[in-house]
Amino acid sequence: MPDCAFSRLYNKITSNGKEKIELKHILEMEQYFKVSRNVLFVRLVQEGYLSVKDCEQYKTDIIKNALRYGYDISLYLPLDDKKQVTYGAYLKLALLLKEKGIISEGRYEQYLLEAFRDDIVFNENIKEDIYD
Repeated sequence: MPDCAFSRLYNKITSNGKEKIELKHILEMEQYFKVSRNVLFVRLVQEGYLSVKDCEQYKTDIIKNALRYGYDISLYLPLDDKKQVTYGAYLKLALLLKEKGIISEGRYEQYLLEAFRDDIVFNENIKEDIYD
């Protein structure tokens, strides 16, 4: 959560700090930054927006409240621990190597398979975006 973006969002949702932070604000911030409730609390406490004591009231019914406010709950559910998968820099670097012609398509796919990303190699579970 970059400092500038964090402060800007906090000020926007609390009317520049005029409103006391509430559950709806917490949900909006954690959904916006895609971070856990605990990570958000650490930041809110560090910035002085909430006390550790104030955080306690928001540590229960997390999924239930997210649903009530209309948010997707996938942020609060654990990933499938049995499925190995790679995200991030490895995939970007492999693609860059392929695009620059340093590695072949076959080697690129091998790298993806070694990173447990057969879904990308075989186009599994990938929905095409349709634009009018």
